[in-house]
Amino acid sequence: MKKYIVNPENATINYSIIDESVVVKESSHVGEAKGEGIGITIIGRNTVVESGSVIPHGQNIDSAKGDK
Repeated sequence: MKKYIVNPENATINYSIIDESVVVKESSHVGEAKGEGIGITIIGRNTVVESGSVIPHGQNIDSAKGDK
């Protein structure tokens, strides 16, 4: 079983912690390139990052708390 699934069609993941059973759909952007003042992005278990979503640096997204 893969830890997470990324649809490679223009999706990007930078400086992030991705838990298991996470799906990142096409044209989504998670986090930002590591640098001064850039916080790590965390995507929790069983989360689906929908097509075209932008998850900024420093965000903590957790589907168990109702985040999408």
